[in-house]
Amino acid sequence: NNVGIGTSNPTELLHVNGNSLITGNLQVTGDLLADRYLKIKPGVLSDVCDVNYYGYIRFKQDGAGITDEIQVCMKKGGVLTWYSLVPTSTAI
Repeated sequence: NNVGIGTSNPTELLHVNGNSLITGNLQVTGDLLADRYLKIKPGVLSDVCDVNYYGYIRFKQDGAGITDEIQVCMKKGGVLTWYSLVPTSTAI
C-alpha cells in the first residue's frame, strides 16, 4: 500500500507533497531525480578524493575559503581525484 503525507492520493510507496527536513544522512540506492534543480550546499570535505568521497560533488576550496568552482570525485586512469566541472555553454 502507498502512503501519502500531504496527499490523499499517493502514487508511490512513500509520496510526500511538501518540503522535508532530514537531520542526518539520506542514502539513495537508486537514481536521484529532480524536476528542476539539485542544490548542493557548500560543505567542508577532505582534500583527499578516496573511496569515502567517490561520486561526491563539492565546491572547490582554496586558501581563502570555498570558491564557485564545482568539482566531482571520480576515477580517471585508475586514479581517484577531484576533477573540475567545466561549463560547455553560457549559464541560463
